Amino acid sequence: MTLLTSNLGLFLTPLLGVVIYRFGPHVHKHEYRYFFVATLLSFAIVSYFYLATFLGWSTYLPIIHEVFYMGHASFAMYSLVMFTGAFRHKSRLKIALSKVRRELSIMGFILLLPHVFFQLDLALSGFNQTGFLAFLLMVPLFITSFPQVRRKMHPLSWRKLHRLSYAVYAMLFLHLTFDVYTSPWLITFSRYAPLYLLFFAIYLVLKVNNRSKKQRA
Repeated sequence: MTLLTSNLGLFLTPLLGVVIYRFGPHVHKHEYRYFFVATLLSFAIVSYFYLATFLGWSTYLPIIHEVFYMGHASFAMYSLVMFTGAFRHKSRLKIALSKVRRELSIMGFILLLPHVFFQLDLALSGFNQTGFLAFLLMVPLFITSFPQVRRKMHPLSWRKLHRLSYAVYAMLFLHLTFDVYTSPWLITFSRYAPLYLLFFAIYLVLKVNNRSKKQRA
């Protein structure tokens, strides 16, 4: 079970991909309903965590802990956002995911909040701050993902800003594959890293291959 729960985001990614491939048009059409549900869910989970901490209750909730407190649901959404840019141009999968890429990134950020609050004390104490850095980089990307904000920006400025997504991917890679202690300075290879290494290696190969094909076209 430890292998499953520690790599749950990797297993959720293809499952979520199948759901989005089938129901993506519904998500796109009713995006603000999905945003509202995601916000309500995150608020409820964060509120319970702080209430349980204050009252001395157990903060462990089966499934909720693994999927949301540990950030696996958010990781699955961001993984689809990331891989959309690496899939073959005009492929059916790329077209289907591209239609809801923005919505997935917004929901991914919202559903990341329970993980951020749950692990904030560790980040502030100097452990795995790469995850917190990734979150900070996501903030301007999240804000400018809304059409109302994007329309107020110059298209070139918007594209340049959203190149930060590659820095986010890099921080996520470091966060998932290395345990970084900044006080004292120490970096160790995570015991759950091999599958994440493979995952990001596949992304990199697809991305490079896709870009090469675009340049030859």
